[in-house]
Amino acid sequence: MTIFRNAFIFSVVIILFTSCATSYKPIIPESVRFSAEENSSNFSYRFDVLREAGNRKLSRKEERKLVRVVAVKLVNNTGQTLKYGYNFKIYSENAEIEVLSASRTVSYIRQSVPSYLLYLALTPAKLTFTSGYKQSSFPLGLILGPGLAGINMAISGTANKNLRTELETSTIIDKEIKPGETFYGLIGIYDNHFMPLTIKISN
Repeated sequence: MTIFRNAFIFSVVIILFTSCATSYKPIIPESVRFSAEENSSNFSYRFDVLREAGNRKLSRKEERKLVRVVAVKLVNNTGQTLKYGYNFKIYSENAEIEVLSASRTVSYIRQSVPSYLLYLALTPAKLTFTSGYKQSSFPLGLILGPGLAGINMAISGTANKNLRTELETSTIIDKEIKPGETFYGLIGIYDNHFMPLTIKISN
């Protein structure tokens, strides 16, 4: 029984380690490589930037929650200051898309901090050793349970904060783009199945 118990504990530890929290790797929209064709126009965009930046867990959440973070580049070659929702809008085919706020986008794809409290279930776990007729145990769970819970909650909380900070500083909402300026940013949208995006500017 001791062997099976130790094997079970070891298996649980391995499973939990593979579901650990991950830090957020910034996208940095200015560094995103848009295609040559897109760069020749006044509006460029790129899907799948979370995955390309190394945020695979968040990228998988995009797919599950049907939300996409998109990098955009907008060159204002008009004679007016551009402001999203006032004199220009973004479309997917002929349908206007809704650009989500940073907080709303994060609410869909953020890592769940409280879920890592489940690591505390390991707290009672002990490793038992048998030598002849003697048995001894080591309170492994007292280290693993609280330790893994605390570390993963700290990592996921910081990752969520960094994600929100980049989305807030890179948002197109309320951003005034003056004539001659080039704007690089990130927008959150509902999944449009990677259909082409366009903008329509009004006077």
